[in-house]
Amino acid sequence: MKINNLILFICLLGVFYSCSKSENKALIVPETRNLFFESSAIDIKRTETGYVTANLKYTGTALNTPLTVQYSISQPNQDAAVEDVDFELPATSGTVVIPVGKNSVTTTLIKSILKNPEVGTKSVSFNLQPLNDFILGKPNKQEGSSILVNITEGLPIDNDPDDRIGDKKMAITVSGNTFKIPYFSNVTSIDDENTSITRAVIALQGANRNAGLYYENMLVAAKMESMQLDTLLVVSPQFLVESEIVDFRLDSEHLYWSSGGWKIGFLSKNEAQNPRPGRVSSFTMIDSLMTLLVKKNPNLKTIVFSGHSAGGQFVNRYAAASPIPTELKNSGVNVRFIVNNPSSYVYMDNTRIVPGTTDFEIPQTSCITFNEYKYGLDDLPNYLTAVGADQIRTQFAKREVLYLLGEEDNNPNSSSLDKSCEAALQGNQRLERGMNYFQYLQSYYGDAINNTQSIGTVPGVGHSHSGMFQSEQGRFYAFRK
Repeated sequence: MKINNLILFICLLGVFYSCSKSENKALIVPETRNLFFESSAIDIKRTETGYVTANLKYTGTALNTPLTVQYSISQPNQDAAVEDVDFELPATSGTVVIPVGKNSVTTTLIKSILKNPEVGTKSVSFNLQPLNDFILGKPNKQEGSSILVNITEGLPIDNDPDDRIGDKKMAITVSGNTFKIPYFSNVTSIDDENTSITRAVIALQGANRNAGLYYENMLVAAKMESMQLDTLLVVSPQFLVESEIVDFRLDSEHLYWSSGGWKIGFLSKNEAQNPRPGRVSSFTMIDSLMTLLVKKNPNLKTIVFSGHSAGGQFVNRYAAASPIPTELKNSGVNVRFIVNNPSSYVYMDNTRIVPGTTDFEIPQTSCITFNEYKYGLDDLPNYLTAVGADQIRTQFAKREVLYLLGEEDNNPNSSSLDKSCEAALQGNQRLERGMNYFQYLQSYYGDAINNTQSIGTVPGVGHSHSGMFQSEQGRFYAFRK
């Protein structure tokens, strides 16, 4: 009897173990992850002409590594849209990367819709490619594994009737990606070789990023000199912000910055709605511009930078930070900087003027960030960190710089004046801040700074870029010296 009970106990134990094992197996359920486009179709008129974007999503736990998704492009029917006839694809076409920690990303499917006068709807399909452990399509639905773009009839309109954005583009390649910014110029293209050019003048835009207006007024100043314009290159590069990328429907190769970042060498932006495969300092763009000008204009002897207001901020910081002017000088090309009426300057150490004196001391202030960049050399951004604060201090003293101040640019309540505590420690208004800064340079570097840098004032001119560019001093240093 005991043996029978033992056998029964062993059998029951086996049944229990088998059931437990089955229950454990039931608990291990593979995660279902779906990958899909949020929309199944997009209609865009030829009158819109802009880029086409789509949201790519997946369901599942947060990613701990980037997810690379491939898609193919196909013509779905006899009314197929044709690349380079109906549309242009972006450089990164065919691949989407969902970043770590995200479950969606906006990608540009079409860079631009082309001016095809043919009437009728043309279509192109973007199809997700199989990916291990992912189900293509929305959960519980069949749709989403592809997206159909229908380009409907109509001729495109002019997205920029006022020519706000430069129609010429300067390109730069970074880590295999091509980026570009617009510019205005009196030559067909700065990429063309020109043996006639001996001087280049680069006009830096103001806070409104109105590079076209700055270019036009610099060209007026050049004509006032009765110069042989065939030996002069005038160029005004344009740094954009995200709203301009959207408003003017610019493709995904166009870089954009924050409204304050472009002025001081910060990296371009990469936002979710307008993603970019890389970020570039505005100073790097100008380094590339100068290198290109020297390469394409073999008889170039002088490059002059002239920036007013926000452009003056740019020129002041760039003159201090970039190593390129030294390289060009060693190769026989002189680089001159004209800093017109900026709201603030970059200081080489943490001293500031003692009010009512000509002395410079570390201020006793509650403004604890007064020496952070852009006002000083603490907490430097990427580009300037790579150069280093010590090199910046050394090379800046060797730069040929003119600080040109409008004698009537002295309004402490100017709407465009930087009124932060950091700027206020430099003076009450632009004229005073410029005077204080040059005194500071003389105090910091000694009399030797007068061999390379100087200061001048323009009577009768306030905060006006045209007044500064076209003044006697402005024209002399830009075109004659």
